[in-house]
Amino acid sequence: MQLIVFTDLDGALLGEDYSYETVKANIEKLKQMKIPIIICTSKTRGEIEIYTNELDIKDPFISENGGAIFIPKNYFSFSFSFDKEDDGYKIIELGTPSESLKDIISKIKKVYNVKCFHEMTAEELARDTGLPMERAVKAQQREYDIAFKIIDIGVEEDIRNLIKESRFQFVKGARYCHLLGNNDKGKAVRLLCDLLRKKYGDIKTMAIGASPNDFPMLDVVDRPYLVRDRNDRHTSEKYIKAWGKGPDGWNYAIRTELKI
Repeated sequence: MQLIVFTDLDGALLGEDYSYETVKANIEKLKQMKIPIIICTSKTRGEIEIYTNELDIKDPFISENGGAIFIPKNYFSFSFSFDKEDDGYKIIELGTPSESLKDIISKIKKVYNVKCFHEMTAEELARDTGLPMERAVKAQQREYDIAFKIIDIGVEEDIRNLIKESRFQFVKGARYCHLLGNNDKGKAVRLLCDLLRKKYGDIKTMAIGASPNDFPMLDVVDRPYLVRDRNDRHTSEKYIKAWGKGPDGWNYAIRTELKI
């Protein structure tokens, strides 16, 4: 049976400083064992590609809270349905284009003080996120998601309800909130798992997350691990507790599954 690893980035594989150094040895171990490592995150395609290139991960990835699945062109030997090809990927689009979401965020901004990624300069976003400038620019290149920060205190539930009334989704990530369409990480993971079963036969799936936006992903895998968040707590009691914060919890989950 083939093990498949799905993983969030922020707060899970990556530390608060966006470093993956402490998990690098276990990533190499997974690659040596030919275990697919599938990144499933709120980050954009451009941001994800930085990490897949640096870590030499050749597997598909899922961007912007399940907005799209990017599958390397020759990854599957069989044909399957996809929406477009671009730069060596066959892309399955599940999300609502971000331009279509801007009307909703405009309504929110008339009532509440929120700051969106696309409204910030790259310099402002770099300061706010702690990202290097190059990565801040890529974080703004959102295709299926509006990322924003709530400035007012105590209005998160009101904003959530306003978005729900508009028939869109509010998702809270490790650092920022997100407005998106009828997509989530779980729907994308399920679809990709159907393709992976055609490739491998029987599969065993695990996922490692840190935040509420990871719950849909954790709900659809065999072994759902939740690491401690940046406040050093588990954000749900529903999933397998990875005993560690961020990358320490990530390593715990991998060692537990691989029994190393």
